[in-house]
Amino acid sequence: MDIKIAKNNQNYNVGMLFPYVKGVSQLFLKQFIEIFKPLYNDIFIISIDIVYQCNDGWICDNNVETSEAIKPFLIRIPKAIISEIKTSMNTIRILRRIDIIYFNSPVLGNLIFPQLIAKFSSKKLILITGGTGSECVLGTHDKPLFGSSKYFLYKIVKLIEQINYSLSDIIIVYSDVEISKKPGLEKYSRKVMGYGRRFVDNKTFKVKKDLCKREIKVGFIGRFAQEKGISNFIEAIPLVLNNKENVNFLIIGDGPLLKDVKTSLKKMNLQTKVELLNWIPQDKLVSYLNELKLLVIPSYTEGLPNIMLEAMACGTPVLATSVGAIPAVIKNGETGFLMENNSPVCIGENIIMALGHPNLNKIVEDARILINREFTYGAAVNRYKEISDSLSSTMKDKYLYNRII
Repeated sequence: MDIKIAKNNQNYNVGMLFPYVKGVSQLFLKQFIEIFKPLYNDIFIISIDIVYQCNDGWICDNNVETSEAIKPFLIRIPKAIISEIKTSMNTIRILRRIDIIYFNSPVLGNLIFPQLIAKFSSKKLILITGGTGSECVLGTHDKPLFGSSKYFLYKIVKLIEQINYSLSDIIIVYSDVEISKKPGLEKYSRKVMGYGRRFVDNKTFKVKKDLCKREIKVGFIGRFAQEKGISNFIEAIPLVLNNKENVNFLIIGDGPLLKDVKTSLKKMNLQTKVELLNWIPQDKLVSYLNELKLLVIPSYTEGLPNIMLEAMACGTPVLATSVGAIPAVIKNGETGFLMENNSPVCIGENIIMALGHPNLNKIVEDARILINREFTYGAAVNRYKEISDSLSSTMKDKYLYNRII
């Protein structure tokens, strides 16, 4: 596909705030750098340790996740403060060389100080929404904090999100349905630009094995973290096996709940029915997706998960919770399946329903056509060009042409 890019966009330099450039964030970075390459002159990644210049792209480390256990809340506070300070210092270092800063909203990992520094320096801030910490807290945190309920933590996290919404010049959502679903976002709807794009490499992610030739295997592929609903998925497995003994399961990933995942599988005596694998390189992922009869995404919060798009491109039906932009892509019973919630009972019942659905082949084909039509590289680049162009009228000439290097 030809990608038409206005010449003046090449005058912009862009920075991306990513304190930790390890783990699955590398996959996010790699895709967005590919989108930004034809749009901007210089591309910088501002991390906690260093500033990377990434004009030629990003090479992911195959060891893309660590299984570091979740730290207690009081230990995470000083770590977050140190992250803020170091990332802010690197932001100051590179500030004169950039015009626009993109940042995303990681779950329970939002920054404030770097955005404030950029804002006071008249830089344009673009927030790419994803899963939110406030949604995660409401869904997963049950233990009291400092003697009060989880709503104390919810209020803190939501306040940070509100500050980020307020500082942003543009807030990118993947679908308009997110505006009303994400706590507090509706107030800033005038800043929102819908349909931020992801893309799927359809030369890599494609059907290699017809659905009818695959064994009955249900998969979870993602980060082992509370917000991803991995514990609920594991608890649903015995419920499925009580109804369908011939189902096998594949779990791929890593993360802070790895030890809990292994313990749960052993405690439930599921080792013979569940294959557990660490993260695999992207070029190997397509083979595993082509072995699945169903992929389950039981998240509490999401933006637009790439694994969903990649599975659909491979002819693998997806069962997911109705969070983030997922309902904009999956139409229940048409291009996939949506769950009312991610309780183990609901997950189990919906897995059984989806595996026995009479129109499964048509659902798979319609989903594949949708991905190949709407989620192309060209469509993603052109969409972010429109977003960048929307700032052009407010960008001051001195930041575009008389930049001090």
